[in-house]
Amino acid sequence: METESTEVAVRGPGDPLTRPPWADPYFLDNMDYSSYFEVTGSTNDDRPSCEAYIRSKPFEATQLLQSLYNQRRPRGTNYALWLLTRCLADYFKFGNNEDPAYYMSEDTYNELVLEPGHLTELCLFMVALDDRTPFFEEHPIWIHNVLDLLNGIMTLYYLRHQDRFAEEIDSPTMRIIRKMGCTLWKPLWENRWLFTDGNRQEEFSPDAGKELRVALCNLVLNFYRLLRESDAALRKGISKRDFNEFRDHGFEDLRRLALFCWMHRSRTEPGKAWPVEFEELYHDATLAFLRSLPDEKRAFVHDDVVSTYGARAFLERATETLRRPDMTGVMLSNFVNKLDLFLEDIPSFAPHLVESGLLQALRAAVELQMPLEKDEEVKAYLMNNALLFYVFVASKCPPFEAASTIIRHCNVMKLLSIMIMLAFATNTTALPGDKPRSLSLATSDTIMTGTILTLQTFVELAHDIVAHSTAGGGPNGRKSGLHITLRDALKAEWFPTYASLIKTIPEGEETPRQTHLKHVWKRFGEVVGLDLEREYAEVKRDARRKETCCAWKNCQWHRLPPPNPPRVCKGCGDVRYCSKTCQTDDWRAGHKKDCRRLK
Repeated sequence: METESTEVAVRGPGDPLTRPPWADPYFLDNMDYSSYFEVTGSTNDDRPSCEAYIRSKPFEATQLLQSLYNQRRPRGTNYALWLLTRCLADYFKFGNNEDPAYYMSEDTYNELVLEPGHLTELCLFMVALDDRTPFFEEHPIWIHNVLDLLNGIMTLYYLRHQDRFAEEIDSPTMRIIRKMGCTLWKPLWENRWLFTDGNRQEEFSPDAGKELRVALCNLVLNFYRLLRESDAALRKGISKRDFNEFRDHGFEDLRRLALFCWMHRSRTEPGKAWPVEFEELYHDATLAFLRSLPDEKRAFVHDDVVSTYGARAFLERATETLRRPDMTGVMLSNFVNKLDLFLEDIPSFAPHLVESGLLQALRAAVELQMPLEKDEEVKAYLMNNALLFYVFVASKCPPFEAASTIIRHCNVMKLLSIMIMLAFATNTTALPGDKPRSLSLATSDTIMTGTILTLQTFVELAHDIVAHSTAGGGPNGRKSGLHITLRDALKAEWFPTYASLIKTIPEGEETPRQTHLKHVWKRFGEVVGLDLEREYAEVKRDARRKETCCAWKNCQWHRLPPPNPPRVCKGCGDVRYCSKTCQTDDWRAGHKKDCRRLK
């Protein structure tokens, strides 16, 4: 029984060998279209005539569309209907064009969309409300055209009103768009088989699933765009209303469709990556959880993520997104911010976290984008979101499973050090005439709060690691490999960061939160066995050795002075080498990232 259900979900209902009528060669009916546009059966020849007809008589074209729909051959080759639908979709798509030949006036738009028997109502009737013949059994070309037409109606409205959504929330067009969503999402979700690769329609229309999926992605993405922009406008204080209209009906199916589109990625052109803007669909699928009850979120993760796609498939899909070099700025930060979705079902996801490559992919994405990002606020939020994700995973997954990978392979201590110094420096009371802040007060507060939370959680995790390490052997017993790894990873950042905090603001001039942050950082090192006095003495020894020894760690003179004084690096002046060979080896090993010669 389960096999049959799965087959229907992927292939679609019905006999896969049944040849649909639309798979027959095109035929032209006996209707005379000459007073409207040319109908020869050649799309390239007929489109210019049809487009000119629509631009000259748009209202008549809408009436003709309804007439052609009523007279159509169910599931047949209704060429004139397909052609007119496609050209109407393009009419809206290019309606904001500066070229007067393509521009659609506001009055024309309102009459087409709002008048009795309007175009939107006709499209919704065709897709979801006409019980005579199933819309999703029609030719994929026509289904694609209808979805594009609905998307064009919505997108043109967005482009013309995106700066005043709060005032438009009760407009007739917005009510139509809300009705559109309430009507569409359920039938689209129930017929998702049509948007998958390998569905039974592809036997007669190759690549139909991919092409239709792109149309579905555009429709869902643009509806969410209206949702986000309207919600943001209302939250600015222009209106005290909560933006609930989009959530009244069908929102669960919309959320499922967004996740479906994200999971079933596809290219729009051969050889090109999936459009990066479609990666936002994952963020959109989780958007409503900002104001959802925990039980609703858990139910979605269990029923619509784990049961539908599988935990590992979800994590591998997220890893693919993080590995995209064009996932930049706010888009990447938002994606990372919503990655904690799977924490609602740790038992399902934890076994696949390391093998999926997600943890390392996040590190690589952050390290790639940080030097490229110019906006300091975006950089701060990206680091903050990445750190919060790591610490939540490390603390909530079974003991030490994910923590080991995060500490060993994700450079998380370096990231934590950067965030601590950023939070410490930006939470300073600015005096008149001071240099302008690089971060707003709101961002600074968010970064400080997130950094303290992250650091405190890492301290708790360190306590657990140390307790596990010394269990049975006392505090001086043999330390575990993870304990040593954590200590060594923290050691490289701990004292330099603490010294930097002291230099940034003199003691006594710190805010209470800055003092607390510095205290927790100091405590973190002490928990794993570090000591300020020992680290300071070691720093001084290293400084002396730096002046007299070779900087290449594998050189025999790395800890002892060579027979001849080492020569200073001309690029940075900070390190010395006993030979050209050592300088080359150290350069290749990583000095090129630190040397000021490249800055």
